[in-house]
Amino acid sequence: MIPSFLRGRHCTACREAYIGGNHKRLGDSVTVSLHTFVDLYSKALTTLDNILTKGAAFAASKGVSEADMLNWRLVAT
Repeated sequence: MIPSFLRGRHCTACREAYIGGNHKRLGDSVTVSLHTFVDLYSKALTTLDNILTKGAAFAASKGVSEADMLNWRLVAT
């Protein structure tokens, strides 16, 4: 029996993979080199650098020190 979440909206390959067809099953391992993550982390660090630079500029425009800004909360508790 095919579960209701697989009825109608998924292709035959999805259904067969779920119920044991000849297609590659979910959970099979994929070989990944650590070098594939270098670009990912590089982009994340660049984004973080931009966010921190904008935060420092905002603190300067409000006349607040960066140390004081680090103690601010995003949501009141």
